[in-house]
Amino acid sequence: TSTRPTRIRGYFNTVFDARLTDCIDETISGVKLKIRFLRVNERHHSIAVAATRGLPIDPIRTRVQHLNIQAATLDDVAQSYQRVHELGFDMALSVGQHTNDKELSYYARTPSGFEWEVGWNPIVIDETTWEPST
Repeated sequence: TSTRPTRIRGYFNTVFDARLTDCIDETISGVKLKIRFLRVNERHHSIAVAATRGLPIDPIRTRVQHLNIQAATLDDVAQSYQRVHELGFDMALSVGQHTNDKELSYYARTPSGFEWEVGWNPIVIDETTWEPST
């Protein structure tokens, strides 16, 4: 999250040649966030920036809300999900599919409150035909 999302996106554009993939306007804990998804390769997104400027609160507990680990197979996701449960970690979000990148994933919460996402099979972007949308 950032109170200066344009500067953050500019940084990733300049340093990593990040390109806008799409946008989602999401309400979290009653606060409307404008989230911009950026890609640096054919993966749907490598970073997402949520604008918090002018909002009464930041509904995300940490500035970096989560990291994603992309699993090679659906079995890897299922086995890791089972292991997370067996070890007693809190789940932030159960298994589901994102609306924009179509990745099947779940989010676990680490002891520090940071979220860790394990996902599989996100869409691949064709740079010659992709058009950003909301």
